[in-house]
Amino acid sequence: MVWRVRRALDFFTSGVTFSSPARASIPMPADKAPILSFGVCDDLLTGLAGLPALAALARILRLPWLLQEYVHIKVRQRGSSDAQNLLSLIFALCTGGGHLNAVDALAADAAACEGAGLQGTVPNSRRLGEYLARFNAKALDGLQACVRAVSAQVVPVIAAACGKQLGYVPVFIDGTGIEVQGKQFEGAAVGYNGERQYWLHSVFVGRAWVSARLNAGGTDVKGDFAEQLAADVDGLDLGPQPVWARADAAVVFHNLS
Repeated sequence: MVWRVRRALDFFTSGVTFSSPARASIPMPADKAPILSFGVCDDLLTGLAGLPALAALARILRLPWLLQEYVHIKVRQRGSSDAQNLLSLIFALCTGGGHLNAVDALAADAAACEGAGLQGTVPNSRRLGEYLARFNAKALDGLQACVRAVSAQVVPVIAAACGKQLGYVPVFIDGTGIEVQGKQFEGAAVGYNGERQYWLHSVFVGRAWVSARLNAGGTDVKGDFAEQLAADVDGLDLGPQPVWARADAAVVFHNLS
């Protein structure tokens, strides 16, 4: 399958200015992206040591402003904003945290918060859990719009690199069981391996994870990727090079034949 972009990505090329609410307004980035420099040292470091670079990358990709524009859960004007809540969670997980309480460790590290631009805005795990419990379909659509916007920025660069190094752009379609335990997992069901699980459908361009759908348990590996490909991949600029799709045989026969 080959996808081609026939329209300009006006969203990122026409100098969009987001409307910023009064609460926790985030200043727009300068036109010139910050320069990242890296060094090597022998000190014992945790994952939080890489947070300044991660935060700089988020700013380059305009992630704080995308979250501010598209995700609207909070009603009251006090406390951390939607964007600050979600950035705190993203940064905590990306620096090695495997649990919601990773934001507590982040909040306790004043230097890390300053490096990420989150001084005094990181919620504790209890408040963040309450916030996430309020997510609805509209908020999830907004979060998905952010993911698509970030993909639209990085995929052309990745596709060009793949074309130069490999001579083609690899698109990998995959289904994976996500096993869960306990009774509080709505929609989980026994899968092919006898374990209660959900079924995660993912699409990768190169090594970029550009699309994901978490399906109810018991979903077959072949599933239905047509909507996912059309919504999340079809509009990406993969350049002039050939595109090679890789997938399980069941996926190919069910979706691509």
